[in-house]
Amino acid sequence: MFENGMLTWIDEQLSILLDFPVPQDLIEYILGIENARDLEDYLKTLLDFNKPNHRKFLTELIRRRQTVLGKGDSDVQGYKKPVVEHDYFSSKQVEKKKNKGRQNVEESPSPPAKDYGKVG
Repeated sequence: MFENGMLTWIDEQLSILLDFPVPQDLIEYILGIENARDLEDYLKTLLDFNKPNHRKFLTELIRRRQTVLGKGDSDVQGYKKPVVEHDYFSSKQVEKKKNKGRQNVEESPSPPAKDYGKVG
């Protein structure tokens, strides 16, 4: 899945950051992590993210992985609207909604009639 250039780059960079030779199985484990969030969480256990070069390694690693995999962040999932529209409302509900505006106009209350005949 990943080319040797990627393995070599991770080996070199991590060995510099950690100041010891990184075992091959650690590199393979890092490459096996599927999404960026999990990768960041794991690398936080190895690296000191208060140091700019450690944060830069994570950013560059994520960018390179996306380039190699040919896709964006695997955390992001999209939603595709189904082709068939589902009618979740009964036709009576739809008719009520359509007629609701008409009833308000037709049945608007008239002003109360004044009663001049009573003395109170």
